[in-house]
Amino acid sequence: MTAESVGVQFVNTSRQETRNLIVQAGAFGEHQFTQLRCDQQTIPLDGKYFAVELPPSTAIRVDAGLRRYANKPSYAFPWHGDIIPVPFR
Repeated sequence: MTAESVGVQFVNTSRQETRNLIVQAGAFGEHQFTQLRCDQQTIPLDGKYFAVELPPSTAIRVDAGLRRYANKPSYAFPWHGDIIPVPFR
């Protein structure tokens, strides 16, 4: 981890099931991903989330570029957009 990047190793220990992950930049989505590097391929990105699909028994390393504190912190989950749903009123 540096001021402008973070490296993450993802491992699917299941021998039968594919696993899907959503990765968020910061505990509250306060950071912004700028690019992803995996297997010598670089993909530009401008978002606070990205998805990973891991086939059974695989591991990958992702190095992500970051702009720190680019977003307003939020408790919203990635699939909720920028609002926090209120199920009970």
